[in-house]
Amino acid sequence: MGRPAAPWRIKGKKVYRGYSQAELDAQYDVAEPPGEKRDRERQWVADENARVRAAHDCRLDVPYGAGAAERLDIFPARKPGAPVAVFIHGGYWKQFSKEDESLYADLFVPAGAAYVSVDYALAPGATLDEIVRQCRAATAWVAKNAAGFNGDPTRIHLIGRSAGAHLAAMVLASDWPSLGLARSPVAGATLISGLYDLEPILLAFTNEWTRLDRATAFRLSPQFHFLDAPVPLIVAWGGAETAEFIRQSQDYAVAAQARGFPCTTIEIPGARHSGSRLVLYDRASALTRAVLAQAGL
Repeated sequence: MGRPAAPWRIKGKKVYRGYSQAELDAQYDVAEPPGEKRDRERQWVADENARVRAAHDCRLDVPYGAGAAERLDIFPARKPGAPVAVFIHGGYWKQFSKEDESLYADLFVPAGAAYVSVDYALAPGATLDEIVRQCRAATAWVAKNAAGFNGDPTRIHLIGRSAGAHLAAMVLASDWPSLGLARSPVAGATLISGLYDLEPILLAFTNEWTRLDRATAFRLSPQFHFLDAPVPLIVAWGGAETAEFIRQSQDYAVAAQARGFPCTTIEIPGARHSGSRLVLYDRASALTRAVLAQAGL
């Protein structure tokens, strides 16, 4: 006889906040339907990433640790003492890379900042604990070495989208002395369409690659961990995202504000989960203006 299904996999059972298993899975399914428009956008982004790497002074695949994936792409600022924008990519912890986010250097470097895109090992080959450790190590490395690319080590601005927003929020909750720094180097953060409470990730199909248990899901949920001194936050989400993604962002913003973090919330009208990517690249958008203002640019 086969093993009985886990309780949260029983068909029709309400597994989380009144959602059945199928409903919860649908809430966290961010895959875009295939089509010509999606293909054109993907190709445009790939071409833009390549163009930006060719157009700007950059240092590619700079190691911040011993692991094969522990690498950074660095686009130095043009003048010393500049803020440093550190981008942590998304992809549900299991796909994409730093090369997919080169295009934002074209936003930050001309505005007067250094730009760094972070790579990390991917799930399920790497645990979420290890991925968080790597992102914390990368941020500490940037702070310790910022002067080498004209950055100010006390003016690091984290940016993350989707799973990258989760990772950026976990970096905010770092024990900095254990990373060799007396205090946090983070001066602000922008968290876009993020995941801040991992309990539903444990219960949904997403646990096929995150492989969480309840203790790990709680430990890695930034919703419940604000260890650092308050810094200005921007918490953004798309107006056309699923109810759960919107709730995650709104709940995190409320929790941050309750702990003294100055927090600006931005809803991107009509944007689905992937839509914030190009909105951030639009210098005229409210989101991009807020991100540059936070960094003093």
